[in-house]
Amino acid sequence: MKKLENFIERWKNHGYEKGESQTFWLSFLRDVMEVAEPEKIVKFEVPIPNGFIDALIEDTKVLIEQKSSLLKLDETVFQQAKKI
Repeated sequence: MKKLENFIERWKNHGYEKGESQTFWLSFLRDVMEVAEPEKIVKFEVPIPNGFIDALIEDTKVLIEQKSSLLKLDETVFQQAKKI
């Protein structure tokens, strides 16, 4: 639980979608989920028709679509996921 608390404290008041997304997810996977080399399993900015998915872990079928804290996740995100 301490790892999660440290991660939360480190990232509190952060969240710039474009500039911090990769660092955030690599840190989460490494520091909280204890993935030894997350950069080897996650692909960032995966192209899809008319856009991209923020991150994808193909082996586990995990799709990450990150939005800034002020944006609302709506149906658009689900439509993007269907294009993978």
